[in-house]
Amino acid sequence: DEEDGNNEAFFGDHDVDMDSSAADGEDAVELSTHEKRKLALAQEIEELEQEALAEKSWELKGETKGRTRPKNSLLEKGDLDVDYISKPAPTITEESTQSLEDIIRQRILDNDFDDVERRLPMAKDADYRPKAELSVEKSKVGLAEEYEKDFNEHVLGYTPEEELKRSKEQEELHGMFMDL
Repeated sequence: DEEDGNNEAFFGDHDVDMDSSAADGEDAVELSTHEKRKLALAQEIEELEQEALAEKSWELKGETKGRTRPKNSLLEKGDLDVDYISKPAPTITEESTQSLEDIIRQRILDNDFDDVERRLPMAKDADYRPKAELSVEKSKVGLAEEYEKDFNEHVLGYTPEEELKRSKEQEELHGMFMDL
């Protein structure tokens, strides 16, 4: 039985509340060091729990709109962490100015001016793609006839007589030009 009592006191199975007398310091003499630490820890836990359950300030609530936070609260905060997209301007020192002037002097001596060639502005309405010639006239030969002609030439190896006549005429004309 005595061992069970020690376990209760050691493991804290009984409620540890600060009595008004313990808070006033009347029974503080009778408490051991362990019990004092235990009471202080219980009090700290109670304070942390109350703080966790209390209403959070607008800064800790995540994204807030201007209507949900007090007026001018951002100005009063002072130390805001802001991510800048562009890199900050370099600090101008005597050394950086001198090195820049040295580079300019050397380029002048070397006649290295990095001249930029002026380009003419392009017309806004200009179309830069080559235009294909399209005929709006209706074809005299149907698509089926064109496929038939292609098939006869490539697969069967048949050439119409009209094309043979043209080729004979072309050979004759070619022969005449060669004679000249």
